Amino acid sequence: MAPTSTSTQSASAPLRRDPAVMAAALDPNPRARRRWERKMTIRSIRSRGRLTKTVQILRTERSHLAKSHFLKTSVKKLGPLARQIAGKPIDDAIIQMRFSPKKAAREVKKHLEYARNEA
Repeated sequence: MAPTSTSTQSASAPLRRDPAVMAAALDPNPRARRRWERKMTIRSIRSRGRLTKTVQILRTERSHLAKSHFLKTSVKKLGPLARQIAGKPIDDAIIQMRFSPKKAAREVKKHLEYARNEA
């Protein structure tokens, strides 16, 4: 049995990609994309190019994250200490821990000094 003409055409001719199928694959929900682009444009116009406070802080101040899983204190006892120093510069936080009467404050102070030296 001789091969049919359709099988020889498909084997020798390059595959043509359907633009509609490609567009659907690259942009599955074009309406949602247009809506998102419009929303972002409106947001930038409303803010008049100004940065939010959080973005401004992130651009100007350095930040460093240090974690320790070996503090011999419960989370319940560390919570008030963490709230006391949250958002403060490292030197102010160390001073706060130095004058805190809590026993856990000594461990936190050591950890803060270690983090300051590592940064």
